[in-house]
Amino acid sequence: MGLSLGRKDKKKCRWFSKGTLETLPHVLCHCEVHSRAWQLRHNSVGDRIINVLSIKGNIVAKNQPVGPKNLRPDIVFQKGKMFVSDVTITFEKRLDCFAAAHKRKLDKYDHLIEFHNNMVFQTAIIPIVIGALGSWDKGNDAFLSRFMSKSYLKKFQQLCVSDVIKWSRDIFVEHVTRARQYTDPASTRVTPASRLVGTSAQPSSNIPLGQLVVLPDSQPLDGVSQELDGLLDISQDNSEQT
Repeated sequence: MGLSLGRKDKKKCRWFSKGTLETLPHVLCHCEVHSRAWQLRHNSVGDRIINVLSIKGNIVAKNQPVGPKNLRPDIVFQKGKMFVSDVTITFEKRLDCFAAAHKRKLDKYDHLIEFHNNMVFQTAIIPIVIGALGSWDKGNDAFLSRFMSKSYLKKFQQLCVSDVIKWSRDIFVEHVTRARQYTDPASTRVTPASRLVGTSAQPSSNIPLGQLVVLPDSQPLDGVSQELDGLLDISQDNSEQT
């Protein structure tokens, strides 16, 4: 991969002091010096999902403590039923990596099913899984297709994949060159003039769309508390409090 070219210790991470091997999965998903870039990469996808869902139903919480464990799912969305959605960017080194990432999110937020059921809401946990190299988990479509047309879903996939590729590229280049590749929106003051022209922290729309790689649906997972297909029926029902 050329990560170690010209270095004496060619196998160890040039940033991390604990002897970690400098592999591509380590650089893109595990080297903690890039934790802020991971967050921004993650948020680029989450923000797109929120923009779509906010006009389709009620956003109950965005990255806020929910339930007895005070975990922070990316989105709690309500339309008839309650949907707890969380984005994860994983390195797609094997086909089963998406299934494993999906299951980790189900296990992490499973207790929120009972929490919302006690408030008379049926609840589904909805992991959104994307590969750090730009692969799209086709399992994401079962939920997203309820809230957008088939043609826009295709475009939405491309936009999310492009965002992830852009951020992964920035992380890789910064890791190798030590040159920051992005401006942190949290450290940028927004002037009144920039507000008037609609300055946004979103990646530039001029960035070309990445090539979409769709992986097959994740395998069915045992132990899931609710049947997803039934919960994805978003018609109004008696599960909403009156």
